[in-house]
Amino acid sequence: LIFFNKQYTMASFEYAFALIEILEGGYSENPGEGGGETYVGISRNAHPGWAGWHYIDEWECENGTPTYSFLWPELEINVKEFYRNNSWDAIWGDQFADQAIASYFFDWFLDSGEAAVDELKRVLKISPDTENFGPVMIQTINEMTNGFLADLHQCLLQFYKNCTDENPLIRKFLKGRLVR
Repeated sequence: LIFFNKQYTMASFEYAFALIEILEGGYSENPGEGGGETYVGISRNAHPGWAGWHYIDEWECENGTPTYSFLWPELEINVKEFYRNNSWDAIWGDQFADQAIASYFFDWFLDSGEAAVDELKRVLKISPDTENFGPVMIQTINEMTNGFLADLHQCLLQFYKNCTDENPLIRKFLKGRLVR
C-alpha cells in the first residue's frame, strides 16, 4: 500500500494526479499489453480521439519513435484534463473525505473502470443497484473507518488474481500492478 502523509479536508485531484503521473510514467508501446501505444496511461486503442495523440504523431514524424517513458511537458495540461474529466469527476473524487482512499480507488478505476466500481460496492456492502457515486455511495465511503483501505486492497488483490486466472496472458503485468 502507498502511504499518504498529507491531510486534506476533501480529496484533492492534484495530489491523486501527481501519484498517477509517477505510476504511469510517460510514453510506452508494449505489444503484449493490449492498450497499444500509451502516454501517461492513456491508451491510444481505448482513446484514439485524445488531443495529445496529434501532438505525439507530429513529434514522431520529425524525430522518430520516442524512447520508453519519454515525457512531453507540453502535454501535461491535456493529460490532466483527460484524467479529471474521464475518471476523477466520474468517481466524484472531490467528494471523498479521505485522500488515501480517493487516490487508491482512482488508480484502480483508471485500470479497471466499472469492474472496480462493482468491487467497491461489494466491499462497501451496498446494493449493486446503488447509483454509482451518488450521495448514498459517497456517504458510505466517507463513513468508512481506517481499516477500509486495507479491505479495499485485499479486494483489489483478489480481483487481479481472478483476472489473471481468466486471462493468463496478463499475468506478466500483475507484479507491476500490485506494487502500486
